[in-house]
Amino acid sequence: MSEMSMDLQRVSLQLPDIHCASCCFRVEDAIGRLPYVESVAVNLTGKRLTAQLNASDKADELKAQLEAMGYPGLEAGADQLTDAVASEQRSMLARIGVAGIGLMQVMMFALAGYLAGEGGMDPAFETLMRWASFAIAVPVMFYSAMPFHNAAIRNVSSGVPGMDVPVSIAITAAFTLSAYHTITATGEVYFDSLCMFTFLLLCGRYLEAKVRHHYKIDQSISEQLLPEKVVKADGQVIALRDVLPGDLLKVAPDETIPADGVVEQGMTTVDESAFTGEFMPQRKLERASVLAGSRNLDAAITIRVTSPFDDALLNKMSLLQSEAAAFRPPFARLADYIARYFVSIVLLIAFATGAAWYLAGDESWFVVMLSVLVVSCPCALSLATPVAYAIAGGTLGRQGLLVSDGSFLEKLMAVTTVIFDKTGTLTAGRPQLMEVLVETPESRETLINIAASLEEESRHPIADALRREATEAVAVSEQQVSVGYGVEGQVAARSYRLGKPGWLGVDVPEALSADDKVVVGLTADGELVAWFVFADRLAEGIDNMFGELHAAGYATGIYTGAERLDSRFSSMARAETSMSPEDKLEGIKHRQSGDEKVLMIGDGVNDTSALSAAHLSIAVNPVDSIVQGAADAMTTGNMLPSLPRVISYAARVRRIISQNLLWAFAYNMTLIPLAVMGFVPPWLAALGMSLSSLLVVGNACRLVRW
Repeated sequence: MSEMSMDLQRVSLQLPDIHCASCCFRVEDAIGRLPYVESVAVNLTGKRLTAQLNASDKADELKAQLEAMGYPGLEAGADQLTDAVASEQRSMLARIGVAGIGLMQVMMFALAGYLAGEGGMDPAFETLMRWASFAIAVPVMFYSAMPFHNAAIRNVSSGVPGMDVPVSIAITAAFTLSAYHTITATGEVYFDSLCMFTFLLLCGRYLEAKVRHHYKIDQSISEQLLPEKVVKADGQVIALRDVLPGDLLKVAPDETIPADGVVEQGMTTVDESAFTGEFMPQRKLERASVLAGSRNLDAAITIRVTSPFDDALLNKMSLLQSEAAAFRPPFARLADYIARYFVSIVLLIAFATGAAWYLAGDESWFVVMLSVLVVSCPCALSLATPVAYAIAGGTLGRQGLLVSDGSFLEKLMAVTTVIFDKTGTLTAGRPQLMEVLVETPESRETLINIAASLEEESRHPIADALRREATEAVAVSEQQVSVGYGVEGQVAARSYRLGKPGWLGVDVPEALSADDKVVVGLTADGELVAWFVFADRLAEGIDNMFGELHAAGYATGIYTGAERLDSRFSSMARAETSMSPEDKLEGIKHRQSGDEKVLMIGDGVNDTSALSAAHLSIAVNPVDSIVQGAADAMTTGNMLPSLPRVISYAARVRRIISQNLLWAFAYNMTLIPLAVMGFVPPWLAALGMSLSSLLVVGNACRLVRW
């Protein structure tokens, strides 16, 4: 849980016991009525509730209310949720096993009666078969089907009949009437139908849960980037989620920093490019801040944790993405509204159908009523949107785009113009060797090989750039690294040093000085032998990105504060230079005063006003919470060249959701009348309901394909 401004408190809880859209309706409706709750949303796929409270002391009261409703909330995060879901799935498998065994046994008894025909079985044997079926159906009724009964009781007690109510009524009615007929030796028994649709419904629900939980795990960027275990300064190994503010943690070279904190001991360089977009690692001395998810490059350090796990910047980014998955577009909210009242209508239809068939003197009235109850469950209708949005969010997250506003995909399809900031947005975030100025008779190739060999063990981006240009390795001895300054070593009896000019004691020539360049010197026995000039190159694929946007009919532009632009930028889009933050804001407003819908893409605090004013916005590798809050989505790494694919993907998401809703409506509108007319037996009704839900989930799974 974390505090928000304006005296609002955001509470995020995981609810392992929600199973379907009706659970979400019930929780949102009941919690939304509480006087201290400003807003509430429940994400079915992630099993997460997010609420904003107008009082800071009501979090415990909210948890108590959820507990009383039968949905205890967990604060601990993915570990506890994963354990709860795994326990639930094991329990469901056991229930499926009992129902499956019961189904096979009861069908064997029922088959004997079917084959014997009317009057073909001795009454004593028929009675024995009925009692045997009754004994087998008892554990199916009171164990396998209990999830349906418990959920139905919760739904009815809250006054919001959910999807489990007709299922529970059907199972209970079939068991009760069959037990009565068994005891009185009259009428028909329906133990086979009871066991069959309990088994089929459980199988369908289990498969749905597996798919939903799978993509919930994929969504969590913190789980992908952070280690599960960490080492404290005293050598104790603990789970990352058990780390508390003030703890001292050891971080070895080439390890991911596990928590937000400050350097307590040691100095190193840290790759923060996933957050800042800056290709040069940042030198970290004692008391310097470090971020969870960044990578320690050079030396072992000890950090003091400053934030709880859930408040780490990386986890906040992941939480924003999870919250966005709860978004429902207008047409999906209409479907949810219909589903909310659909169950009550279905109950009336089922009972009316049973009564009509009974009054008509037809003995199959009860079977028809059961079929209507089971076939009409609007599971597919309620799953159509949330599963698709959850999978889409996870897919975009794996590609490096974290959606913080659920309406992002909807808004994206209305965009007409794309405006880019330049610095930190259109560049690759990786240095490239641009120039070598040789000050000695040795060849350029030889000097590059020496410099690359000196950096052989380094994970610094400059070292990577040199290694990409080197043609062969050179033997280096007595190698020493001065963290944040450079490296030195012996090559063929000469002492070489490669690093910052100040460390080498030389001045950079004025011709090489530029804000966007990094200059590194190489000396041999104290004499300068070469200058290496590096620059952040244009991001890979940017040229193609502009070409694809133009081909798709989008207008583009570049807003930058730089006075001059390299021709490579001006050739791609119309560029406006020397723009202040106010100029960028006015430029966005001017464009949107007409018919343009602007997508603004930037990376720094100076872009926040433009990001906020735009119809839609993306922050590129934001490290500042202000920038994150201003944008509808944020990138990690270099995913910007995929922007045209993101736009086409948004259209595909809407298309698949529309297909799901069309199928769900068509299924219910077709099967319910057929069931009312007696053409759908109970086992087929159960199979149809399960398959309809699985079809919706399976169709949504197509969104995994990027």
